[in-house]
Amino acid sequence: MRLALIRRPTPALWLLALFASLAALWAGRGFAVTVLSAVALAVLLWPLQRRVQAVLRVRVLAAVLVLGVATAASLGLATLAATQLSAIGQRLPDALRLAARDVDRLDGMGAATVQRTRSALAELDRTVARVTGTPPSRPAAVAAPASGSLVASAVERSAEGMLHVGRAGFALVLQAGVIVMLAFFLLCSGDRLAHGLSRWVDGRPLARGRFSPLVSALAREVRRYGAVTLVTNVLIGLAVAAGAAAFGVTSPGSWGLLAATLHLVPYAGLAATMAVLGLEVYVLHGSAGLALLSAAFVALVGLVVGSALATWLQGRASRIDSALMFAGTVFFAVLWGGWGLVLGPLMVVMVHAGMQHLRAPALAAAAVEALPEPPAVGVPALTGSGHS
Repeated sequence: MRLALIRRPTPALWLLALFASLAALWAGRGFAVTVLSAVALAVLLWPLQRRVQAVLRVRVLAAVLVLGVATAASLGLATLAATQLSAIGQRLPDALRLAARDVDRLDGMGAATVQRTRSALAELDRTVARVTGTPPSRPAAVAAPASGSLVASAVERSAEGMLHVGRAGFALVLQAGVIVMLAFFLLCSGDRLAHGLSRWVDGRPLARGRFSPLVSALAREVRRYGAVTLVTNVLIGLAVAAGAAAFGVTSPGSWGLLAATLHLVPYAGLAATMAVLGLEVYVLHGSAGLALLSAAFVALVGLVVGSALATWLQGRASRIDSALMFAGTVFFAVLWGGWGLVLGPLMVVMVHAGMQHLRAPALAAAAVEALPEPPAVGVPALTGSGHS
């Protein structure tokens, strides 16, 4: 009776467990993100660490070398991205001057249209006030005293945004340091920890022999996800580099590396690439049409490679539906914010692999446990290899 209750929980218990899990993931998102990132990094680097260890014969030294190379590569990409974005920031005054020129050109072409639009809006406001019996709204210049120009307000908000980004970047660096340290300890002794957990969990009656294959399946899915991400980011980098060269941008290879790095954050990174490349083309050629065309090109690359191809490859590798992958990414983005965009697809892959792996073995194990014990018969044991 007790085993039946454990194997068949009521829907209320399932619902309660679901809400408790969601609350735990949201409340402990900092801890969950750090641990999950460290585990994923250790799993991705584990095959390379084993090869280096076979040469150096010292596990700690191999872990330091592999993790040091990965950290140096990450820092190099981050430095390149920061340098490229800083150079774009220095071009912002030129972009503002070009924007002022383009707005000034609208003075003759669109002044009449703007004036007629304002008159129509004022007439609509008076009509609504007469119908509703409320006084018409005061002009903007009277209702709200001027507290600064629009450009000055935009610059002030940009400065506040940069300060916020700096604080977030400092917190991200600290969290990345914790992730690297935890990944180092996992590379040094993660296999012994996994074996210990396997012996303890596999010894339980309801989980006999299921934990070790589950860990292997999850590790395999994480490596597949890493391979798909690497392939798609490389393709995006190559496509953006080719597009930047076509638009006459200097150092198109740097733009390709920037696009590949920013696409680690799937959707926000693509939007940032569109904005900075469009700004560069705008300053270089002084044409808003070419700037919009370059941004549209990046959006097309992200749609074809970053969304369609990546989702198809991940679905083929892990047998996951594209809609499920997108919905899971959005769910974890709502739950964890920016980290959810990065780790959401990985979480979907791991949950799907775990459910697929545990479903059939659980049914098979239940069927085996329900079989009666075979009767003892007096057949002598067959030993040796020469029997017939």
